[in-house]
Amino acid sequence: MMGTQTFVRWMADDYAIAAAETAWQAILMATNDTADPGEE
Repeated sequence: MMGTQTFVRWMADDYAIAAAETAWQAILMATNDTADPGEE
């Protein structure tokens, strides 16, 4: 779960963690766009 887009958005939106704003893009780049976005 911690590597899903849902978790990253949660960290950015609910806890105002600045690094989470760009974390999903970095995860996608590192996984060649194969990372699981999770459930919305």
